[in-house]
Amino acid sequence: MNAFCLGHPLRKRRPGIEVQRRRLLDAARRLFAERGVEGISIVDIVEASGVSRQTFYRCFATRDALLSQVFDELEDHVTTRLTTALIGASPNGDWLFGFVHEVLSDAALMGGLLVALHREELRPGSPMALRRHRRLQRHVTFVERACESAGVVPPSPDVTRSLVLLLQVWGLEVATDPQVRSRVADLSQTLAGMFRQTLVAVGTLRDEPERP
Repeated sequence: MNAFCLGHPLRKRRPGIEVQRRRLLDAARRLFAERGVEGISIVDIVEASGVSRQTFYRCFATRDALLSQVFDELEDHVTTRLTTALIGASPNGDWLFGFVHEVLSDAALMGGLLVALHREELRPGSPMALRRHRRLQRHVTFVERACESAGVVPPSPDVTRSLVLLLQVWGLEVATDPQVRSRVADLSQTLAGMFRQTLVAVGTLRDEPERP
C-alpha cells in the first residue's frame, strides 16, 4: 500500500549529492564571473544555487575546496581541448594555429570567469596562487609534446615559456575586451604566424610554407 492510500503524500525526493554539487559549482562560476572571487561568500553561493548551507557542507568542506574544484574543472577542460588540437602535429607547424585558437576561443567563452580566476591567482595570500605557475608549466609541456610528436626538437624552455606567457596575456585581452573577442580567428592566425617565425628562427621548425 502506498503513502497516498494512507492519506500521506509522497515526499519529494531530494536531488542527489552530485546534482547539488553541480548546482553549487555552476552558481559559484556565475558569481565569480560577475563579481570576482574574493567578494563571494558561502552564503552568496548557497542563495544563488538554491540549496541549503547544510547541503553546501555535505558537498564541500570549505569555500576554498569549492574554488579549487572550479579551477580543477577549468584545467581539465583546457587539457582536453589542447590535447585534441595537437593531434597529428606536423613538422611545419600547422598545429600552432589550432593550439592558439583553442586557447583564445576558450578565453572568449569564459570571459569574466577567466579574468576573476586570474586575479584570484595573483591575490596575495590566495590559496590558488600556485595554480598560475602550474598552468604555465602545463602549457609549456603541451608545446614540447607537440614538437616531439611532429618529430622536431622543442625550443628551449625559456623560449617556450615566453611564447606561452604571451598567449596567456592575449587570452586575458580576449576575455576582457569585446572588440578583441570579436577578432579571435584573425588574432589566432596572427599569433600562430609569429610563433611559427620564432620557432623557425630557433631551429625548431622547418622554414616551409604552411598548409592552406
